[in-house]
Amino acid sequence: MPGILKCFLVYAGHHLLELEIKNSWLSVDGLLLMPKLTTLTLEFITLDDENLEKVNQCFPYLQVLNLIGVEGLKEPKIHLEHLKHCHWTVSNGPRSVTIVAPKLVQLNLLCVKPNGPRSVTIVAPKLVQLNLRCVKPKMLVIDTPFLSYLHLTLQGARSFKVQEFHNLDTLHLESPDLGNLLCSFQFGRTANNLVLGAKNRTELLGQITFCFEMLFVEFPNVKAITVAPQVWAAFQWNFSVGDLELEVRTYPKGLKEITAYLMMLNVDVTLKFISHIVNICTSLCDMALFIPRGLRSNDASDFITKCTAQCSKVRLRWGTWKEGTKDAWISDGV
Repeated sequence: MPGILKCFLVYAGHHLLELEIKNSWLSVDGLLLMPKLTTLTLEFITLDDENLEKVNQCFPYLQVLNLIGVEGLKEPKIHLEHLKHCHWTVSNGPRSVTIVAPKLVQLNLLCVKPNGPRSVTIVAPKLVQLNLRCVKPKMLVIDTPFLSYLHLTLQGARSFKVQEFHNLDTLHLESPDLGNLLCSFQFGRTANNLVLGAKNRTELLGQITFCFEMLFVEFPNVKAITVAPQVWAAFQWNFSVGDLELEVRTYPKGLKEITAYLMMLNVDVTLKFISHIVNICTSLCDMALFIPRGLRSNDASDFITKCTAQCSKVRLRWGTWKEGTKDAWISDGV
């Protein structure tokens, strides 16, 4: 730790309420208890506290913790009784990441490196909002029974241990293995809002053994669905080949809204698929359909006209999308 910073923390640290350290090397040798500190931000530093034991000891009353690009961690474990908000961008390759926080209500845990942690454990009985991004952990444990919002970005995992979410309202899933991910988790039957995929990504998914109708087996109470381009393309492909016309007879009774980002790989099949969705979703009243911005204007107008004629019983809203740009509305329905 630089001498000036060390002296400052030793003599003034006892009275600090907030502390932010950036672009530094930080030694915890001689670090004293800071009982009044409630907000700590460490950004792009090297920390010689590989398991975060000293952080837990010296900052026991932290309520807000931001760890961004902190190096030197091996098996870090956050165990803070008063922590309420945490943002952690894991940029190096620790073997495991553990968070135990009984009062935590909001967590952003972003493991951005391909060689991310092999094990991720989150135990937070009062957690309400979770944004979790992992590459491919071998073990993922999520014990958050009161979670209401979950945004999960995951390439895959070998072992899951997830408690059922009895209060889950909004679920956003991004994964190239989306079908297996949906089947592997017990997300709970309370979800009202479902978002599948990332609308700013256009690469096609691999074969997804999950058809549109199967969503309502896993999420029978869903009221609004947003489908990203690559997921829509996978659902549409399965509809066109008919391989996944399984014994699915549980059609949605409460689905009111669908927002879909279309790929337009086959216009005729797209029209048939949209018509099929409208026919099986008897309570559906609003569809927002975004077509690719690169589609020729004449083709777009023809498609909109045909789709409007086939789906007259629902309110259709039209827009355009393009990767890396904001959506634009063409019409907002009638």
